Amino acid sequence: MRPNAIRLVPAALLGAISVWSTCRGVGAAGTVPSDRAWLAAAAAVRAKHQPGELIVFAPTWIDPVGRLHLGDLIPLEMAGRMDAARFASIWELSIRGARAAETRGLRPDSEVDFGGVTVRHFPQPAAAVVSDLVARWSEAQVSGARARGPS
Repeated sequence: MRPNAIRLVPAALLGAISVWSTCRGVGAAGTVPSDRAWLAAAAAVRAKHQPGELIVFAPTWIDPVGRLHLGDLIPLEMAGRMDAARFASIWELSIRGARAAETRGLRPDSEVDFGGVTVRHFPQPAAAVVSDLVARWSEAQVSGARARGPS
């Protein structure tokens, strides 16, 4: 190859990668569920959801979209939970066949697809909670002699 032709190889490679990336990005939009699908899935969950039932989303990056539609059913204590063991019922909304970590090993008792958003319901034996520090936060006190401040 001549020296000028060798210089064109990286440029041609970069051009091919750019075309592939653009086509991939445009095609990816077709695999994302529509707002209509999210509204239908949220309506299905709202119709059967009971207070105290956990709602999770999979993959985790769709959490903001899920909370946009069902965030009013997720109280602060539930959103900041350590795990899902205390919940006897879990609703999972997922896309692209993903599963939430909280439902790993569980079998759904119902599964319905709403145009790309899959709603699954999982029953599980709830763990007994012996003490909940968040629920007793208002009773917390700090007492005793104050130690010397930082130096």
